[in-house]
Amino acid sequence: MTKNALKRKRGTPPSWVIAAMSTKRRNMDKVLRSLSNVGYIALVKHRLGSKLKESSSGRNRAEPLLDLTTEIIRTEK
Repeated sequence: MTKNALKRKRGTPPSWVIAAMSTKRRNMDKVLRSLSNVGYIALVKHRLGSKLKESSSGRNRAEPLLDLTTEIIRTEK
């Protein structure tokens, strides 16, 4: 892990803010500081209004190729 990642993970709100938080909110804050943007973590970050990076999955990059392949198959049929 990088220094910035560790610093972000360790960072928490001030103690008086944590004391006022419910257990559920504390867990959500912990998830919000996570580095991942997938699954449950992405869901929580989205609910809390955090900006998520765009998906870098292969599907987004491969869609034009998939569309072209679909068209070729349809014309052959």
